[in-house]
Amino acid sequence: MGCRPGGTWAAGGGDGQPHPPRHATCTIAAGASGAHPLHSASGKAMSGRRATLVQRLYLALLFIAALVSLAFFASTWWMERQSLEEMLQHNARALVAGLEQNIGLGLQLEEVRLIEEGAQATADIPGVRALDIYNLQGQRLLRIGAKQPQIALPRLRATRKEGMDFETLPGSDTERVIAPIYAGERELVGYSVLELSRTSLTRALKRALWLAGGVSLLLLASFLGLAWLAVRQLQRPLQTLEEAVERVAGGRLNVDIDTEFPDPLGRIARAFNRMTKALAEDRSMLQRRSQQLEHSERRYRELFTHMPVAMYMASMEGRLVQCNPAMAQMFGYDNPDEMLAEVRHMGDLYENPDDRKALISEVIERKQLISREVSLKDRAGNLLHCVLNARLVVDDHGEYIGIEGLLQDLTQLRTLESNLLQAQKMEMVGQLAGGIAHDFNNLLSIISGNTELLIRQLPESADKPRRHAEHILRACQRAAELTSNLLGFARKGAMRLETIEVAGLLREVAALVRETCDRRIAIELDTDTTVCKVIGDPGQLHQVFMNLAINATHAMPNGGTLRFVSRAVDQHTVRIDVRDTGIGMDEATLKHIFEPFFTTRERGQGTGLGLAMVQGIIEKMGGSIAVASKPGQGTCFTITLPRVHDATEQQRPALENEGQAVRGHGRILLVDDEALLRETGREMLGDAGFQVTTAENGEQAIEILARNAQAFDVVLLDLNMPGIGGAETLRAIRRQHDGLKVIVLSGYSEDTLDQQDPLLRYDGFVRKPYQFQALCAEIKRVLSFGQD
Repeated sequence: MGCRPGGTWAAGGGDGQPHPPRHATCTIAAGASGAHPLHSASGKAMSGRRATLVQRLYLALLFIAALVSLAFFASTWWMERQSLEEMLQHNARALVAGLEQNIGLGLQLEEVRLIEEGAQATADIPGVRALDIYNLQGQRLLRIGAKQPQIALPRLRATRKEGMDFETLPGSDTERVIAPIYAGERELVGYSVLELSRTSLTRALKRALWLAGGVSLLLLASFLGLAWLAVRQLQRPLQTLEEAVERVAGGRLNVDIDTEFPDPLGRIARAFNRMTKALAEDRSMLQRRSQQLEHSERRYRELFTHMPVAMYMASMEGRLVQCNPAMAQMFGYDNPDEMLAEVRHMGDLYENPDDRKALISEVIERKQLISREVSLKDRAGNLLHCVLNARLVVDDHGEYIGIEGLLQDLTQLRTLESNLLQAQKMEMVGQLAGGIAHDFNNLLSIISGNTELLIRQLPESADKPRRHAEHILRACQRAAELTSNLLGFARKGAMRLETIEVAGLLREVAALVRETCDRRIAIELDTDTTVCKVIGDPGQLHQVFMNLAINATHAMPNGGTLRFVSRAVDQHTVRIDVRDTGIGMDEATLKHIFEPFFTTRERGQGTGLGLAMVQGIIEKMGGSIAVASKPGQGTCFTITLPRVHDATEQQRPALENEGQAVRGHGRILLVDDEALLRETGREMLGDAGFQVTTAENGEQAIEILARNAQAFDVVLLDLNMPGIGGAETLRAIRRQHDGLKVIVLSGYSEDTLDQQDPLLRYDGFVRKPYQFQALCAEIKRVLSFGQD
């Protein structure tokens, strides 16, 4: 190795690697004596590997040469054997042809003497060991030579179509030939069976085998000699290239090797020299770029540190790698180091760790996320509503190495939006309740009114029809209570306060659920022996238990147990548990379970109002409701209500003559927009002794009163009507006929009308859907009060 003038090896820089001056170049020449690189310690260390490489090359060439020689040997032997077999068959055909000439006439004339003379001439030919002659019937006429078994006639006849039959007898060197014998004009006269010796054929094959083997070995030796010379020519250039590669691997990029080698090694040497020169230039360029990168990284670090927006970098496994002070502050940490030390996994920052898995899958698919809302939690466990912008970080090979993200805290904004949305939902519920209550209550009034008419018209003996009609009335009352529940939730209805015996109501609910739910669900009832009474609306409390029971049955699609438990906690509190063994709920569902319009059922199978109404009813009764549940472990709703005792019980005031027909007299103007309800009311009140005139809207009622207001004692006025409406109609009556009695009919509570407005003063109030006795009793009360 010689160094070009102009420099010496110099110590490396900060990377700890030796770097030669750029103008110093070392040349490695093949064939140098003395301190040739091949004799260096490195070269000696690599000699074992080079020897192994040469051995492998020799073995490969030996294998190829052996295959070629074997192929030559096999093909030569096979061709020689085929040639000798064809020669044997040719001789056999000649023998059969001569035999056919010698004995054909004898067989045709059936002269045994002629057959023996002709056959003996053939049997005397060298190589013929035996000869049998058969006639057309398969009878052996003549046997010459060694004894052999007789040939079956079918095999003899087969030679007529297939020609001669050649067979090498097993365990011997004899060839059997079966052939037909023809005479004259190709007339079949018999068959011949020749046994020929294969000894000469075997000797010839052995001679051919030895010859082919010798030639193959000679070819193998020649090929190996040529291969050895070729490998020797390759070994020295390869050693030179190996030494140069070792020096480059050690960091010396100025290596220049001799290129005076035959191609393709010469081309490899020239390409190697170009490569080392390019590597040296690239290293210099990388050093410059490294300085630029350090400057850029310093600027990025300053921006990352002082940015007021939360920024972070995480690995693909979820480890938080970096975060800036803004992010640490947002999550309640004093500095980034504290957050990096405490946060083990990015999933710990998410309200639901599975959300991060879904985001990772999406960012891998799209390479970035823009303005994606996520729910996180800070160090204290408080919920953070944030907007996430993230992108996928890849290395130079396209491998995913991490995710960079920016977070913007929107918690305060989302809280305000949630409050506004909740208010809007409640307003929608109120609008929904007010919209359906009027029409629904009118329909219930028609059904219950006509049912009462039907009951009165039934004979005393019609027990079964009367019982069915009473069932209809009870169903109407239950439907009216449902409407009242909805109105009470929307604060448009009134709660009827009565003393309720909890155990009795639970027995009624349990019996109803047992008859209507899946038979695989067991209904259990466990009530306290102590009488537990509360104050409230029995219809609404009944609906509370039914809603909870229905939800429980839906949570047990494959069956289970629904259990009602009531206990007197103390002198002032009653506790009711509704437990199921269903699928349960997770924490995320429990947080929203009492929100209006929140439902876990499929679209179209639930409104999301049931539990919101339950909570509203319980709170209006002065109680509370709580829920405990875990996935797969069932759910338990716990209701606590104020307990009352006999001394403080409030009984619902009984109607006058309740259970008996109420009759009276007077002139009534019934104002209602529902035609069927007007017709039913006229008939009901008429049967009770009243004179009834009807009006379908407020305009018609005002017109009737304007003609003759003295013709009426009382006006039954529906509040919710098209046109000027019930309230405006009431104002018109008070302006023009202030002394006229007015009873308001409405599904809403009495608080609907402004009691402070003198023009909205009324004398009586009946809630829809009304019962016949209640309506008649109210009319009698109003008319009697006027008379007093």
